[in-house]
Amino acid sequence: MQSSYIGVLIWQVLWLGLLPQPMGPQNAWLAGVACVLLLLPLMGIIKKNHRSMIFGGVILILYFTAAVTELWTTPAHRWPASFQILLVIVYIFTFRMRIKAGLKVQVPS
Repeated sequence: MQSSYIGVLIWQVLWLGLLPQPMGPQNAWLAGVACVLLLLPLMGIIKKNHRSMIFGGVILILYFTAAVTELWTTPAHRWPASFQILLVIVYIFTFRMRIKAGLKVQVPS
């Protein structure tokens, strides 16, 4: 789960800052701004803090929405946007599996 979150963070730098035109804007300033929001819950996610993981998931929904918009509107950004969508979905489903596993342990029989 942490790896998919960090993957989205790294992917922002690669997609927005380093991929050449037309696959990415190649704008370091835009990549930096896109990463600032992802850095807020990063330490808590690495420490497996439950609230930080929820906050990170909420933030990733914004990046999911942006990627769907890029996928829909910009043909050149289809594969980078698809990769970002995949990373966000992996984060959400692994977090869901973690919650379900925790609930099974806590419920008395």
